[in-house]
Amino acid sequence: MLTKNNNSDRGYEMIDWVPIDLISSVRKRPGMYLGDTSTERALHAMIAGILQNSIDQYEAGFCDAVYVSLHADGSVSIEDDGPGISVERVREFGLPFLEIAFTTEPKQWTFEVVGGACVNALSERFYVETCRAGKIYSMEFCKGRTSQSLREIGDRLYNQTSGTKVTFLPDESIFNHNREFSWAFLENRLRELAFLNPGIRLTLRDERQKSEREEEFYSGRGITDFMQDLEDYEKLLHRTPLIIRGRQTIMTENGDGTEQVEREMSVEIGLCFTRRRDVVMHCFCNGSRNEGGCHQEGLFQGIFRAITEFAGKSRWLRETPTALSEEDCATGVLAVVSVQHPSPRYQSQCLRELRCSDVLEFVGEQVYLQLYQYFEENPRTARMVFEQVNRATHARFEIEQLRRAKGLV
Repeated sequence: MLTKNNNSDRGYEMIDWVPIDLISSVRKRPGMYLGDTSTERALHAMIAGILQNSIDQYEAGFCDAVYVSLHADGSVSIEDDGPGISVERVREFGLPFLEIAFTTEPKQWTFEVVGGACVNALSERFYVETCRAGKIYSMEFCKGRTSQSLREIGDRLYNQTSGTKVTFLPDESIFNHNREFSWAFLENRLRELAFLNPGIRLTLRDERQKSEREEEFYSGRGITDFMQDLEDYEKLLHRTPLIIRGRQTIMTENGDGTEQVEREMSVEIGLCFTRRRDVVMHCFCNGSRNEGGCHQEGLFQGIFRAITEFAGKSRWLRETPTALSEEDCATGVLAVVSVQHPSPRYQSQCLRELRCSDVLEFVGEQVYLQLYQYFEENPRTARMVFEQVNRATHARFEIEQLRRAKGLV
């Protein structure tokens, strides 16, 4: 168990949960929760589901460090120094809250991440240790069902007041006999999470080889460090990335859907313009990676609006053979977009595309306002960006002319 002086007794409390049994449905249709279970992505979503609990605690100010350990028997452990999980018995269900937490899901649960109960249901073996009020408790499960009731296994370690460790072995029958976790996949994911959650320390350990290896991921500057990790300095039009941040209060449903409440939505974007001919995008919502969606579309709309308006004001548009397009303005863009949303919606359960109209408008407006201001403060960079866009416009125009000449349009 990790050690940390943490006097908080917050943890996961019953007030957040209205139990709904998911074990049977998850095991019957695992693809609904993970996607294709023969893929690497689905297998590693199991780790992400448990890891997200620790990230949530970090965001709430109750966790500083997380270890992910790959064991020789094929299992994996995720351990944090958060507040631990309540072990108090919930009177109306006659069960300790820890058991409820890993055999049901909260009523407000969505497909945003695979929850603890889903991971438990799809595990051959699932073991939890939690330190609460100076005592260490454990519980074991098999394919989602309790195999060892909650028990106290000892007093806290030196200087330890809280923490949780979850160890699980994915069910071989579910994952088509492919249960090997990838160091490279997890290395990349933990690095991303460190960038998206500056200040947290994430450590990846691999005990599967004779010589164990370990790597720590930490970022002090968050998305700025993320951008520097991605940058190809020889192709940059400007050395320092533009960091765009914004917050907005929105109305969304409360946990049980009975009323509208005020919640906060935020965005953080790292943006560079390069001499590349393609677009490099990394999109996230609430820490989960997406292939695109409204946050990406909002970024492109904001860039298009800022470039066309600034170029018009500067009388540069007379140099273009035709009107600029969104695609022209996105040429050479290198960006990281991270949105925090209280109730995100996706095109599918696998989080491929974010579908929230309020995100589209919000991100587009923030990008437009802050990029336009950046152009006003950095006119030389603005001119280089326009020239890059103008080259793309000329290339598109020439292709369209050739197609017309050949009667293809």
